[in-house]
Amino acid sequence: MNKALFMKSEAASPHLKDIPNQMSQCASDLGRGVLRLWHAYRAHRERRAAKAQLMALDDHMLKDIALDRSEIDSVLRDTSQDRPSIAVYF
Repeated sequence: MNKALFMKSEAASPHLKDIPNQMSQCASDLGRGVLRLWHAYRAHRERRAAKAQLMALDDHMLKDIALDRSEIDSVLRDTSQDRPSIAVYF
């Protein structure tokens, strides 16, 4: 009787064999999510540091790099290729 019960439960739940694969997929999805959050955090910190450095420049220096003080935020957020990127060295 125990053998019949075991065989019946084994036949009823064939998806139990897929649990390691499902757990692996879930872990890799979670890892990718954490990695995306980390990259977004790093990009935010880099933009914040670049903004601080650009705001520290005087208006004449900003004019030398063809930038107005009012454009700093939009330039740092802009991802298009219309305007040459500004390299800020730390």
